[in-house]
Amino acid sequence: MSANELPFLTLQFEQDMEAWAVQLGELGIGTFGNVIVIRKEEPIARAVALFCEHRISSIPVVSADGSSSVWSLTRQGLYTM
Repeated sequence: MSANELPFLTLQFEQDMEAWAVQLGELGIGTFGNVIVIRKEEPIARAVALFCEHRISSIPVVSADGSSSVWSLTRQGLYTM
């Protein structure tokens, strides 16, 4: 979804607020099992291997304290599927 599509969707759903209550899982959006993650301490080579092996464009990066972020190649314009 591009930044231009969000205002359009907002206007479309404004009349039908029930549409906003639908859960992402019901729509089949997102990954709910077998989530590939990498620890903050692992080398970049491992992350690149995971991107290639699993044909993914984003990967959650977790640290020992439980905090996380997401490394996305698509956001950086380095990769398209």
